[in-house]
Amino acid sequence: MLFISAILDPRYKWDCVEYGICQMYESDVALSVCGRVKKAFKDMYDEYKGSQVTTNSTSTQSGGSTSSGVDGEPSIGNKGIIRARYKKLKATKDDVDAKSELDKYLDDDTEEDVDDFDILKWWKTHGARYPTLSLIARDILAIPVSTVASESDFSTGGRVINS
Repeated sequence: MLFISAILDPRYKWDCVEYGICQMYESDVALSVCGRVKKAFKDMYDEYKGSQVTTNSTSTQSGGSTSSGVDGEPSIGNKGIIRARYKKLKATKDDVDAKSELDKYLDDDTEEDVDDFDILKWWKTHGARYPTLSLIARDILAIPVSTVASESDFSTGGRVINS
C-alpha cells in the first residue's frame, strides 16, 4: 500500500517508486516486486473502473414486442433505442482505442516537489481529469500510516510516543 500511495503522489508516480524498489532490493527481487506492485495497482484501477459502470435505461432491452412504423420500418421509439445502442458501442470502441486514464496520469509530468504541497487538494482539483484515480487516492490516502496512543492508554500503562 505504501508503494501504491507513492504512485498516487503526483510528485513521484511510478518512476520514483520503481527507482526506490531497485535501490532496496537486488535486481531479480526488484523485478519481481515491481511486477507485483504494477499488477496490484492495475487490478485496483480495474476494480474501481468496473464499479463506476452504470446502466443506461435506454440501452436495456424491453420485454415487450417491437412495433413497426409505416412499411415495416422501425418506429421512432425503436430508432431511438438503436441510436442509443450504437452510441454506446461507439463509445466503448473509442475507450479501447484511447489511452486509459491511468496511462495518461503516469505519462503526465510530475508536479514540482515543494514543502507545502497538498496532495489531497491536488486530487480534488484534478478529480475531473482522473475520476477513477481520484477515488482510489481518496480511499488509499485516507489510511493512516501510524497511530498514536491516547491519554487513556497512558493512564493504563499503554505506550505513548514522545515528541
